[in-house]
Amino acid sequence: MNLSKLFPDEDRRAPWQWADGIVPLKSSPLGKFFRPEMTPWLKEPLEVFADNRVREETVQCCVQGGKSTFLQVAAAWAMVHQPANMMFTCQTDEDAKDFARERFNPMIEGIDVLRAKVPEDKTKRSVCSLSLPEMFCVIQGANLSNLQSKSIRWLFNDEVFLWKDGLLDHARKRTTQFWNRRIVNASTAGDDGCDMDRAHLAGDCREYHFSCPICGKLFWPRWDCVKWPRQTGDWDFKLLRDETTLECPECKHRFEHTERNARLLIGGARYVAQNKSPTPGHVSFRWNATVLAPSTVSWGDLAVEWVKSEIEFEKGNEIPRKEFITKRLAESYNANRFVNFVTLPTVDKETEWEGEQFRVMTVDVQEMEFWALVQAWNADGESIVLWAGKLFSWEEVAAKQKEFEVRNRCVFVDCGNDMRRVWEQCAKHGEAEGRQWVCWNAMRGDSRKMFKNKYADKFRLQPFSWPPTPGDPMTGTKSQGKTQVCPVITWSNPTIKDIAKRRRDGKANGKNMVAQGVGDEFSKHMFSEQRVVEWNKRTGESVTLWKRIGKRPNHLWDCFCMAIVAACMMGVIGEGADANS
Repeated sequence: MNLSKLFPDEDRRAPWQWADGIVPLKSSPLGKFFRPEMTPWLKEPLEVFADNRVREETVQCCVQGGKSTFLQVAAAWAMVHQPANMMFTCQTDEDAKDFARERFNPMIEGIDVLRAKVPEDKTKRSVCSLSLPEMFCVIQGANLSNLQSKSIRWLFNDEVFLWKDGLLDHARKRTTQFWNRRIVNASTAGDDGCDMDRAHLAGDCREYHFSCPICGKLFWPRWDCVKWPRQTGDWDFKLLRDETTLECPECKHRFEHTERNARLLIGGARYVAQNKSPTPGHVSFRWNATVLAPSTVSWGDLAVEWVKSEIEFEKGNEIPRKEFITKRLAESYNANRFVNFVTLPTVDKETEWEGEQFRVMTVDVQEMEFWALVQAWNADGESIVLWAGKLFSWEEVAAKQKEFEVRNRCVFVDCGNDMRRVWEQCAKHGEAEGRQWVCWNAMRGDSRKMFKNKYADKFRLQPFSWPPTPGDPMTGTKSQGKTQVCPVITWSNPTIKDIAKRRRDGKANGKNMVAQGVGDEFSKHMFSEQRVVEWNKRTGESVTLWKRIGKRPNHLWDCFCMAIVAACMMGVIGEGADANS
């Protein structure tokens, strides 16, 4: 028997070699057909894709970095050489239809061997589904309903950073029955800790390294390798763009971004794994926008984009910075990556911080817990965080107040959640000073930017209301006597948070916040909201708002904002409408 007829020679070329000039790329800036020399950083990821020892491959890259090209070439190779059930999962069903119409279906029509297999029976094909003799292919959105029942070998997950947390695990389970399964995650980066970030870190984290033509060493072209002239005053963006270079960290040689230099740097480039203990069978790749040709986006263009994002960040708009880090640098976004809290020696609880004028304790009330912050302030408006954390009862709140010797008048409790109960507890924790009942203060935020407060015959614009209004919990009876009331202070959410941001970020003329031993949890809370500009359809005007970022916990941030209110009331921050202090 002629065994060659039963087992014909396989095409053992790597997928990128097979696809050269064969796989069509509709509407691609890289040309009408795949050419590996246009995106050499795709070669190794495509070689890994064909390796059955790999179970999951994650590609995290910059925009315009060839992500969609990688998915198309990998899918085409699989359908031609190892046809088996296949699923493409996009963010939504509408995105799936767009991908099918604009990229996937034209690719099938452009490859002769695949076009010949497409059935004429229209019941076996649609925009987002295709049934071939050896396999079926489904293109769909990432939702729980779509990620059930189907059993597939080839799973392609696109823009995972946009998916809801947990859906990636549901998608993975669709491949369980196949020993030679392949799960491919291809996306730009998202928030630190999201599904895409975890998938990337589970792999061996292969980073694309340039090869320096001067010293011959490999180096990782991270953002700190990009150098540009520092300027004072207003930025000259043309000068910035024209004078930006890339520095080899080994020999310190600086390269202008020309086509020749780009080819030299990429000529010997290769991936270097950073994670020595990956999940078995998991491989991950990453490359950033420095690999792109100068005709696409130059290093100078990137520098201009970064500087402009920093200018916006100084104004309170965090979005451009996040977009640059995730979409240009292909790095997961951590809001406090550029901020380091200053650490001072521990302050003894029984003694005062040097120069300390007063201590405040602020409390954010939740249904099942309390978040609290204890902070000391000096006369110059500098502050130090003495304690920050979670408590579980009103008794624990009172005990923490006693532990740090905070006076009743310096305890501030948010009453946005269960207002009457907070008023009752605030009024309860007090004592008589002469004819006055001095107790905890209730706090509530408001959308107004300033309050017009009257002092004697003069008015002042301040970011809080004064005098306080009485908060009456109305819990007393005739036999018990009237219950004490507590002071209720309303504060400006937009103005106070602007001041708090400057203090947090070290932009308050040297009068900043110091945190000691607070840990990562504190940082997550402190960078949980961002200042955004939105269009008000009712008024026809743009408004500036503070909004929570995703699902980040923001309770200690609220506590810090209430501490800023207290410092304004005590006179160590600002005077009247002075919100820049």
